[in-house]
Amino acid sequence: MAWVGSASAQTSVDIDLRSNLAGDSLRVYVRPNGAAFDQIVSGLTFTIRWEAASTATLGARTQFCAAAYSITASVDGEIDNGGFTYRTYNGFGFSALADECSPPGWVANDWNLIMRVKIVAPPTTCTNFNIANDAYTGANNKNYFISLNGIDKTGIIEPTVAQVGPCLIDCLGVVGGTALPGTPCNDNNVCTINDVYTGTPPACGCAGTPVSGPSISSSGSNSPICAGSTLNLTASATGTGTITYSWTGPNTFTSNAQNPTIVGATTAATGAYIVTASNGCGSPAQATVNVVVNAAANAGTNGTIA
Repeated sequence: MAWVGSASAQTSVDIDLRSNLAGDSLRVYVRPNGAAFDQIVSGLTFTIRWEAASTATLGARTQFCAAAYSITASVDGEIDNGGFTYRTYNGFGFSALADECSPPGWVANDWNLIMRVKIVAPPTTCTNFNIANDAYTGANNKNYFISLNGIDKTGIIEPTVAQVGPCLIDCLGVVGGTALPGTPCNDNNVCTINDVYTGTPPACGCAGTPVSGPSISSSGSNSPICAGSTLNLTASATGTGTITYSWTGPNTFTSNAQNPTIVGATTAATGAYIVTASNGCGSPAQATVNVVVNAAANAGTNGTIA
């Protein structure tokens, strides 16, 4: 790889802050635009900002090519101002990157890692870290600045925040929320059970196991009976939810009782009665009850039908 020897070749140098996958440190990158750089980093200032309500605090740091230039934390420490905490870092060079570093400098038009800083107390809530230029940093000479070989090459701050802590967006769009895929939800469908969130947050669905229709476990009557007696029809069904019953039968008989009766049944009540059990989900269950009503005859001396 060829490295340039003139700081005038770079149009600018941008800076970026990122979190590592483990969420226990932050990484600072620079991007020289237009040409690579291998000479003296004569000046560098940047300030990391995060929410003051967070439990996070910054600790030890390591850097790329510390033999060529040093990055140190400002002596004023972490400063709370306007709902944010600020930590400023300053750097200056001793010698050329090409003389001290391996690889010997910064790649052109690409992000080059220059420093890592440990997060001492990982935040218990989602915390946004970024390199900031704002009213506080501007008033206190803490804005981002970089000089190469004594030439101001300050570029832009990459605006994407570095998030640390429980920062996953849940199915309801809440950062750090608990409505995650596989956790309970309510799909507002009475014909499902065990509803859980599905899909990828925040575009989740909510689905459950379909409720099947009931099954009739028993059905019958007190048939055969004599005309003029009371006919008792019975049925029982099992299943999820509220089960309703409906009966139809001879002589235009209908009933919505689970166990209907016909008082003073006549021979016209003879025939097939169909009971339907439903819970409003799945397929209703049906059973047939065959009934016989015998015509009354002359009663014998013992009161039975002759």
